[in-house]
Amino acid sequence: MTKPAAGLAAIAVALIGLVGITLVAGASGYSAVFSEPVYAPSTSSGCAGSGQAAAPIRTAVDALDDPWALSAAAAGFSVVQPVDMGPPADPVTAHPTPMSFPGGISMEVSLRNVAPSTVLGHGGPALDSSVGALATVNNNGPNIKVSSSRTLQDCAPYPASLYGASAADQEPAWNENAGDGTNLNGVLFEFSSPVQSFGAFFGDLETRGDTPAWYKLFDTAGNVIEEGAVETAESASATDAECGGASTGSDRLGCGNQGTRWLGWVSNEPFAKVLVTVGDDDSCAQTAPSQCSGGTEHLSWVGARLAVTD
Repeated sequence: MTKPAAGLAAIAVALIGLVGITLVAGASGYSAVFSEPVYAPSTSSGCAGSGQAAAPIRTAVDALDDPWALSAAAAGFSVVQPVDMGPPADPVTAHPTPMSFPGGISMEVSLRNVAPSTVLGHGGPALDSSVGALATVNNNGPNIKVSSSRTLQDCAPYPASLYGASAADQEPAWNENAGDGTNLNGVLFEFSSPVQSFGAFFGDLETRGDTPAWYKLFDTAGNVIEEGAVETAESASATDAECGGASTGSDRLGCGNQGTRWLGWVSNEPFAKVLVTVGDDDSCAQTAPSQCSGGTEHLSWVGARLAVTD
């Protein structure tokens, strides 16, 4: 069911005042509702995003999807459906990996090796329809599980509602550390039927300047209908004092590093696929050239949801 663009334009005004929310509205009634990251730094003894002391951090993460839900409801998509990821697997046994939603829509998720030359933010052409090559599954993933730290990639904190009283009660996350080391790592979500509102919590989605995280939405014919950078408040013009570092221990909290954020979309035009690629938080002045292009960075996600009509 297609909703009028006017509904989405109206909610933009309401969302402007929400701290940490980026809303990009298109003329066709499309909006990307992205939160700023919530960070939980790693330490020499473990992840600050784990354990009872990190409960306030997880509570903050849990609220990041609220503006997307409001945006979706304003557009007529008021029923939120959480994904069923299937049983935990380390690594996944089927790739792409089948998942489902309560309303009957299914989804396949896969790790992709995405050439930078196909991504506008990395020097490629606009609206390039490539989704990258299907990555090889190995012992580094992709996997669906609760990590030993009970966090997302690189200590990025969980949302409280998915954390659980114990690891056994916790919602598993999709995680990868298995790309080819040269191309950008991306996660591709493919829906059995086109959708108009979708989102998920992403962990450690790094982004900076000429190496931004990027998203593409595709129609049923495989054409890109929307794309853009996934920025943080500082990432577009970040300095080395704000982001990156020579090693994991010295990496600054910024440009998505060790943070969790919500990425959500609401669109008048149905979309059949979403591709999200990770960027980099490091500059080439901080590290080797092979370590500042995004090719060695990874990502994770949890809590994917659709919003649909009644």
